[in-house]
Amino acid sequence: MTPETELAHLRQEVAALRKQMKDLLHFITIEREKGAEVPSGMNLRCGVITFQNPHEPQKTQMLMGGSEKGPFVSLWDSKEKGRVILSVEKDEPRVTLYTGELKQAVLLLANPDDGCGLVAAYDNGRPRAFLKAGEGDSGCVSICHDDGHARITMRGTEDSGCLLAVSPDMQAVVKISSDGLNGGGLVVVNSPNGKPSAILTHGPSGGAVIVNGPDGQPSASLPDVGFDRGKREEREGKTGREVSSWQR
Repeated sequence: MTPETELAHLRQEVAALRKQMKDLLHFITIEREKGAEVPSGMNLRCGVITFQNPHEPQKTQMLMGGSEKGPFVSLWDSKEKGRVILSVEKDEPRVTLYTGELKQAVLLLANPDDGCGLVAAYDNGRPRAFLKAGEGDSGCVSICHDDGHARITMRGTEDSGCLLAVSPDMQAVVKISSDGLNGGGLVVVNSPNGKPSAILTHGPSGGAVIVNGPDGQPSASLPDVGFDRGKREEREGKTGREVSSWQR
């Protein structure tokens, strides 16, 4: 190799190095304090940063990046599957935990509109339990089945608390509440169609039990307040008329 060809080769290498440096400086900014010989910091601007296992350089363990939906951090397992995702999607912060089959296990999020938080637990992607803050300074816990509908719900506010048990056809069959009419508790057992059939509460004279008939109207109570008196009198009157007719 002659000096001329070697010089030409070096020029090409220098030009390539300058281009590489220009590309790097597009993403990297070095910060220096005034009068300091050593840089004080570095800014890195890029779309995605990949972290790999130093002992297995081909295995990714973590990603940090940005997208049109928002920023994210993804933590991977030994099989290079994203198991923990921390993200802000369309201004909604959330943390999602996934199973080894990439099905949701736990979700944490905060509603950007009202600031209310939600914690959801899943059974391999199937909803099971939800804990959330709601309107009116309330809190709610719901236990769900595969269809996503609650089977039992607890809700509390500053003034009262309530528990609802729901049937598979979404009828509230049991209600336990602290907002009875006279300041006491309230237990309501409903029929399959969702109408009250028995009520246990606190009345002016103490405890009270009311039982409704098939028509949904009160038929008996404890203490007895005569709910069934009219029907009893009607039955007795009908029987008396039948006897009189027979006697004649």
